[in-house]
Amino acid sequence: MLTGVQTTHATDRVIAGLVAHNAGPVASLVKWSRAGMPVLRVNATGILAKLGSASVDNEAITALQERQRRWPLTQKHLPAQQPAYRGQ
Repeated sequence: MLTGVQTTHATDRVIAGLVAHNAGPVASLVKWSRAGMPVLRVNATGILAKLGSASVDNEAITALQERQRRWPLTQKHLPAQQPAYRGQ
């Protein structure tokens, strides 16, 4: 499930609630957030960020910073800006 498509915010919150008090799955999420297929890394980091734990939040931030250092996001990766809505 976590390797196919990016999970929604709601899905991440449900999974976070299920694993919050179980060190095994949390350790797996930490591992996957650092080394896994791209979609798995994104999903694992999103779930970690929703656990509500300061130490795990720091782990998610560290994983995101490492990802940004390895693969910097450039303008070509960003969606085109939509013109501002100006009414009628």
